[in-house]
Amino acid sequence: MTDSNGIKRYTNPPKIKSIWACAFSVNIFNKLRNYKVLEFEPSFTSTIQLGNIFTLIAVSISTIYSLVYYFLFDSLIASAVNQSFALGYLLYYFFLSKNQIKRAFIFSLCLLMTNLFVMTVFFLSSRSGLQFCFFCMGPLTHLFFNKLNISLQLLTYGSSAFLLIASELLGDRYLLTSIPPINLDFMMILTVALVFVSFYKFLAIYNKEIALREHELEILTRIDPLTNISNRRAFYEVAGKLLSGFKRNKLPLSLLLFDVDNFKKINDVYGHRYGDVVLKTLANEVRHSIRTTDCFARFGGEEFIIIFPQINADELLLISEKIRHVLQNSEVKTDKGDLINYTVSIGATTFRETDGNLDMVIQRADEAMYEAKKGGRNRVILETG
Repeated sequence: MTDSNGIKRYTNPPKIKSIWACAFSVNIFNKLRNYKVLEFEPSFTSTIQLGNIFTLIAVSISTIYSLVYYFLFDSLIASAVNQSFALGYLLYYFFLSKNQIKRAFIFSLCLLMTNLFVMTVFFLSSRSGLQFCFFCMGPLTHLFFNKLNISLQLLTYGSSAFLLIASELLGDRYLLTSIPPINLDFMMILTVALVFVSFYKFLAIYNKEIALREHELEILTRIDPLTNISNRRAFYEVAGKLLSGFKRNKLPLSLLLFDVDNFKKINDVYGHRYGDVVLKTLANEVRHSIRTTDCFARFGGEEFIIIFPQINADELLLISEKIRHVLQNSEVKTDKGDLINYTVSIGATTFRETDGNLDMVIQRADEAMYEAKKGGRNRVILETG
């Protein structure tokens, strides 16, 4: 555009401003939707995200109702009430910012039930069908509180049932506004659709939570909780498959078994706390010394086992010496500044075509490890048959 002095000045056209405003709104929405999602344990991820989405939807609907009442029905009091509820829902984020998950969910559900009851009894009447949204309280309560408190679930179920009946009975007696019947009929259809969609979304989130819990249980059955490596059960599953492949493909397969020398003395001198730290440090050191294709597991107590696909006897001896050397130079520092050094005795062996099962191979490695301990500890014995 040109000003009074004939100088051209450029401004953002309305279309650009609209695009920028939309992008800004989407960015804010995404930030609020994912607020605090990654700051809690994984099992709470979908629940927190559900709470965030619920709050955003509640704020949006209350704001829309506020505008409709103000501009279409010229009802300032109804508009103010709806806008108050919209602002009230945002307090959910205040509680969440304080990591008060339970309080945030309780507040949101109580405010929602109050909102539905007030709107049905004083502004819309039961003909609008808004009271049927109380049917959503059940699944919503379960998703919010299934990890927190069963008594809260029962209390919310009872409260929503009571308010549903009260809204149905009182929905036409205390109206403060008058809305054309055709609008109420349209709202009834919209509410029923909203309830069905809500149930569908709640069911999808619930199924996602079930799948996540099953995955967590599967991990718990296969991972050693102290060292975060495979446990005995997981090792047998993987090793069994590798043994079948060895018999079928005739490719080299090797195994070593080792435990911490004088581990009882470490526990007696420094306490079990530092004994656990030694085991965790050992597991971390070994994990970084082998391939990702090798199966490394805690076999029991201070005993560990590794199976190596496509590794022959000569290579196994080199790998075993490397692990022994790495652990020999590893140390754990106590709070008092003491350094705990530890060593391992390793028994190693290779698979043979005559091996009938995995336990035969482990037995040979165990005997070799015993020989390493008898020979003075902190050494590798390769069983050659």
